[in-house]
Amino acid sequence: MTGAKKISKIAGAALAFVCAWGTLAGCTPGPEKESQEERYTIGVVTKSKDSEYWMSVCSGMEKAAKDHGVSVISPDSESDDKMQKKMIGDLIAEDVDALAISPISSYDTSYLEAAAGKGIRVVAYDTKIVADGIPYIGIDNRKAGEELAAAEALEAEQYESMKLRIRFIYENGNTDLIEAILGSTSLADFLNKVEYVEEINRYDRQMLTNYEETCKQISAKKKNLKKEKKELVAMQESMEQKEEQVNGLIAKTQSNLTSKQNEISDAKETLEDYEAQIAKMKAYEEELERKKIEEAKKRAAAQKAAEQQKKEGGGSGSPAPSGGGTGTSNASDLAMLAALVECEAGGESYEGQLAVASVVVNRVKSGSFPNTISGVIYQGGQFSPVASGRFAVVLANGANGSCTKAAGAALSGNTNINALFFCRASSGVEGTVIGNHVFY
Repeated sequence: MTGAKKISKIAGAALAFVCAWGTLAGCTPGPEKESQEERYTIGVVTKSKDSEYWMSVCSGMEKAAKDHGVSVISPDSESDDKMQKKMIGDLIAEDVDALAISPISSYDTSYLEAAAGKGIRVVAYDTKIVADGIPYIGIDNRKAGEELAAAEALEAEQYESMKLRIRFIYENGNTDLIEAILGSTSLADFLNKVEYVEEINRYDRQMLTNYEETCKQISAKKKNLKKEKKELVAMQESMEQKEEQVNGLIAKTQSNLTSKQNEISDAKETLEDYEAQIAKMKAYEEELERKKIEEAKKRAAAQKAAEQQKKEGGGSGSPAPSGGGTGTSNASDLAMLAALVECEAGGESYEGQLAVASVVVNRVKSGSFPNTISGVIYQGGQFSPVASGRFAVVLANGANGSCTKAAGAALSGNTNINALFFCRASSGVEGTVIGNHVFY
């Protein structure tokens, strides 16, 4: 069975249930009302008539109305709750016998009092109406609704037959039967007519028994529907409780997300402030670096002149710094040297990082600079990251692994260059170029 046909049958079951319920209330549709104006009238309110689903619902309603001999008033649908309530109010004003409603809001039941005041039965289909005594026809109880409607129709048919039989007996009595028996022409004819009368009596008793059995079936089906309704209500309440729990979890999660977003926002602002400070420090370092290059050029020229003078005087050049470690390095020296290496050569190769660390160690041993790591690093005008403050930031956070390894190697005497100075390779100063630096 296709989805559209199934929906159509469910809608038919809903209308059949309304018809059957009206029968129980004493508003028998069909034969009891002679003209079109007197036919049992049901107002049908849907949520829409545009989709295939609701077109199938309307089709099922129309078919069920034809099968049960009732009239259906189905105005244009409304997807707005207020407009739908107005539509229901108009149907109540037209004095329909019953209302079949698929409510937009299950909880707004203000129209029920007006319907009850006029004795108009209300049945919900597709969506429940949350109110006491309002039957609900949905997929879960479609079959039961169809069976109850069929049983009600059978009861009505048997009831009509019994009324006609009782009316016939009341109007004619047993005179015709007695005359027929007494008018027998022979004993065989007499016995045949007696048997015929007994057969009629047996038939009447059987019809009465059938009617009683049908009434019992209706009672059982009503009881079963009531039980199913109770179970559906319990399921609905359970679903509402679970919905509340889910909504609570969603609210809690949303609160946690908001808190985390605030933390991320605060961290982002802190990071932006930090990056802004670093940018200022690097800009200051650029200015210091330009001065450093000028000093390096002057120093290189003076050194070259001194070497030339010594050659002319026959003297030997000054010895390069000897190998070996600083002798008294500690964890503080390692941390400071690693931080300086990261500031000056964090983006260089390990060889370039080791060369920067070697310059600091060479100065400690040279006799021309302070004889401690901290003294060399903090000596005025020597290292631009120290002057800008960036060195202090890296020192506080700790240097990366590669720079720490290079600093430790240099402090242990594993230097890779004898230079005492370095600057950018683009400066034009002569010396040993490693990466982006020239060492001299």
